Amino acid sequence: MANQLLNLASVTASAPPGNLSASGSYDLKSRHFQVDAKGSAIDVAKIETLHRQDPGALGKLGFTVTDRARSTTRALRRTPHSAA
Repeated sequence: MANQLLNLASVTASAPPGNLSASGSYDLKSRHFQVDAKGSAIDVAKIETLHRQDPGALGKLGFTVTDRARSTTRALRRTPHSAA
């Protein structure tokens, strides 16, 4: 932690349903955060909650999430941005 900035350089998780990787930061003073996350090769049949609801569900999922915002005690304020 430097200058009240909590930095998560890289987090990776792998399990039978798929893979997840993420990075992000949180500024303790301004309360701004940013997160980048990606999931890949997520096997729908191995996600227990989905499998219970629909035992015939098959396929692979992937996702990408990028978000930057400012947290407040009352709500989450989102700041739109565009990626170059």
